[in-house]
Amino acid sequence: MKMLFAAVFIILITSQPCLNSGLEIPQAAAQISRAAVGPPGGLPGAPAHSNNYRCEPMTIQLCSNIQYNMTIMPNLLGHTTQQEVNKETHRWGPLVRMDCSKYLHRFLCTVYAPVCTIIEEPVPPCRALCLAAQNGCRELMNKFNVEWPQYLDCSRFPRDSRERLCVDGNADDLPDPSSHLDWPNTKPQGTLSPLPTFPGAGMQFECPAHLQVEPAREYKIYIGNETVENCGAPCNKMFFTEEQMEFSRYWLGTWSTVCLISCLFTVLSFIIDTSRFAYPERPIIYLSACFAMVAVGFVIGFSMGDEIACDAQQDSPKPNLVKERTIRQGFLDDWRCTILFMIIYFFLMAGSIWWVMLTVCWFLSASLKWGQEAIDSQSQWFHCVAWGVPAIITIVVQVIRKVEGDILSGTCFVGLWDVWSMRWLVLAPLFVYVTIGTIFLLLGLFSLVKIRTVMKQDGGKTDKLEKLIARIGVFSILYTIPKCVIIACLFYEQHYLSAWMVQWQDSICRDPLYIKYWQIPCPPRSQYSGSTPRPDFTVYMIKYLMIMMIGIFSGFWVWTEKTLQTWLNFFRGLCGIPRRQSYV
Repeated sequence: MKMLFAAVFIILITSQPCLNSGLEIPQAAAQISRAAVGPPGGLPGAPAHSNNYRCEPMTIQLCSNIQYNMTIMPNLLGHTTQQEVNKETHRWGPLVRMDCSKYLHRFLCTVYAPVCTIIEEPVPPCRALCLAAQNGCRELMNKFNVEWPQYLDCSRFPRDSRERLCVDGNADDLPDPSSHLDWPNTKPQGTLSPLPTFPGAGMQFECPAHLQVEPAREYKIYIGNETVENCGAPCNKMFFTEEQMEFSRYWLGTWSTVCLISCLFTVLSFIIDTSRFAYPERPIIYLSACFAMVAVGFVIGFSMGDEIACDAQQDSPKPNLVKERTIRQGFLDDWRCTILFMIIYFFLMAGSIWWVMLTVCWFLSASLKWGQEAIDSQSQWFHCVAWGVPAIITIVVQVIRKVEGDILSGTCFVGLWDVWSMRWLVLAPLFVYVTIGTIFLLLGLFSLVKIRTVMKQDGGKTDKLEKLIARIGVFSILYTIPKCVIIACLFYEQHYLSAWMVQWQDSICRDPLYIKYWQIPCPPRSQYSGSTPRPDFTVYMIKYLMIMMIGIFSGFWVWTEKTLQTWLNFFRGLCGIPRRQSYV
């Protein structure tokens, strides 16, 4: 009975009139072989009847239940109207309904009714999809000595989107296109016309409609060395998974809370007894205050999720087009993004400069023998530099619109998706600050060690001086090591970011899901190197951790018994209890 139904369906494919002509099965098989020649000039790759491609609502019955509802005409076989396609495809209906291959329906629709995309030509199916469709139905067709149509020969289609942009089967069990190239009864006759050089294959990035942004918002995306205007990066489809982004926010939220507590303890210790922290130690308090504000920014980002870092869902001007949430750019879209950027960037840079000011004060005290009053008299210049330089750079960043959403922290920063910004607005300043600070630190420590040597030779006591040198040394290590790790992480990011963006384009252009919806062209092979390592999520987590570690360790200087006595006296004063004598 099953074979009887199969025979009936094969006859139906040949031509509907043959049902009434009394043809026997062998004759029907011969007719389907003749019908397989296809329409005149209909080889994939042959010139279409017209180059005036147009998008039309789907009216082809065979593909009425496909995932898309707009097709492009002329199609890959040269049909100029959907009426022609309906006449041609009615013979495939019974074979599709037999479900001899679960890929046959999709393959036929990509050939006869290609999906309408931002590309101005129809997208051909990948060879793997053709092979999967052919392999499933080959056994049934061979029983009746029917050959696979020559105009659908699989060797004429691109192997994958690395070779030329094509539609995959959206499944993991598709055959390897490098095999099964010469199946029985399917070897092409003569020389075949190759598929046209598809405009989306091996070309520069073209922004899909799902990521396009109004020109007034001045969004950009950087792919390799190319800048794509009026296009945003997707919020949830870049380098990291949603699980990684969620972990990152909790990771950073936890450590930023610890950092905030540590820095507030240091600042409050100064407030309740300002006389303890005179120059040259005073910059430590300002450094802690700066990183307390940085921690506040990250805590806010943690509490807001991705609401600040990403745009809200945009309304689509076209039906059946769902706009993607894009990573926020600029500073005009959301005042919260602007405020968070100003807090984190300004105070991060200010804290780095206060480290330089601290080392300068130690140098003036140890090497040039400046007293506390002399250094204090120059404090206005320290404040002018430490607050003025970051303020100017922060304003410049906003003027040139380099603020970007940080999907891992839920905040906004600069240099996250733009190599130039990362190098010159983040990496370079931090490197300069840590270099200058290290130079002054080493000069100051060298002078202190020299003083200690002279005092020992004179028979003087050096206990307090040695303790001071040890404290300065430990504090400097707790600052410089995390700062150097941050710089190393930033160097890693800026070195690979351009390659990562091209890699992302290459992965999206070949992903069956995005082929169906986005139609992003694959990058030129000259730009893409498969040897480029993927972004290491651990590196980003270490970078954020080290930022918080600087704030946490900034309170090391006040982690003494004297600070404990200061707090005890403070609480005694609140309770009206006489204070105890402070330790010297």
